[in-house]
Amino acid sequence: MKSKRLNQVIHVLFVESSHVEKEAAGRSIAELVDDGMIVGLGTGTTVAHAIVHLGRRIADEGLSISGVPTSYQSMLLAIEHRVPLRPFTNTRSSISRWTALIKSIRALTSLKEVEVRTRARKSLRTQHGDSASRSMPQNSRRV
Repeated sequence: MKSKRLNQVIHVLFVESSHVEKEAAGRSIAELVDDGMIVGLGTGTTVAHAIVHLGRRIADEGLSISGVPTSYQSMLLAIEHRVPLRPFTNTRSSISRWTALIKSIRALTSLKEVEVRTRARKSLRTQHGDSASRSMPQNSRRV
């Protein structure tokens, strides 16, 4: 009998408090959205709460946004709560720009790593003569 009661208490403490926290997080997410934004609508229970709150803000405040659902469930929930949707294909050009930026950052990071390795090799040569660079592991000598 005590174990059944204990299981009920654990259920209330963890499952229900988790639900309350996710609902609060969803509401907070929805409050961060401004007029004119394109909002990615992901998956999961927290996102589901955010979609519901976005629908309320659209109805109550006249919020003007577009949602981009990443799953069928998110799309159905957004439709149910009258969140205007935009197909993922319309956002492809913005994603391409972000992808190009990320690739540029990676390229710059690689160049910086090469520069650091080159300086380290030069420093070793000046401190220990040219023979020190020959004793370095092969992969760290490559530029």
